[in-house]
Amino acid sequence: MDLREIFGLWCLATYAVNAWAAAHAKPRFADAVGVSVMFCMAYALSNTLVEVYGFPAGVMLWPVIDLVLLGMVARSWYKERSWWKPVISALLVFQLISHVAFFHVLQVGEATQHSVYVYAVMMNVAFGLQLVTMGSVGIGHALAVAFSGLFDRWRLYRVGHG
Repeated sequence: MDLREIFGLWCLATYAVNAWAAAHAKPRFADAVGVSVMFCMAYALSNTLVEVYGFPAGVMLWPVIDLVLLGMVARSWYKERSWWKPVISALLVFQLISHVAFFHVLQVGEATQHSVYVYAVMMNVAFGLQLVTMGSVGIGHALAVAFSGLFDRWRLYRVGHG
């Protein structure tokens, strides 16, 4: 299993846990599901672009994808503020800055194997952090539900006449 497959499964798992949280606590996590779906679509589109057009031509639209994601997350933040939205936004801004820096290196003809590697690592780390952040929304709700059930079982009840 290569890194692309791992990220693809991780994307789907992030969507699944947020979809469960949204179904369990309607409509509290609906925006997390929406952003998770956008990440899955962006991941599929970015990989398709690289497969069809190769590297580096396939990555030239990645900044547009990240800019659209940033706009959607910002719009979601204005509607309902949550801790994870500025984190995702900051990571997307980091990716946009990384795109600009890498495309500048490509444009001036100074791209090396090392600069391509650094760019790939930065994109993978940022995307991984985005998925961890998105997954923590649904997982946090799942843990809260699980612990709530455990505490209900451990609660002391009065015994006897009362």
